[in-house]
Amino acid sequence: MEPPLMTPAQVAEWLGVSIETVRDREYREKIGLRTLRIGGQLRFRQADVELLAEEGPRELDDEPPF
Repeated sequence: MEPPLMTPAQVAEWLGVSIETVRDREYREKIGLRTLRIGGQLRFRQADVELLAEEGPRELDDEPPF
């Protein structure tokens, strides 16, 4: 079973920021939010967003998201 995925709008609401902020690649890299592209659409693993909301920004490592 694949992990639940979130849209930029859902992530923005969860984190209390604008959709444009979530779509900003530099911002995502700065806070350590991994992304996926599915059919050209930006998606986020819900577990990554929950971790970010609980623990705050972190540095990304080279580990793949799945």
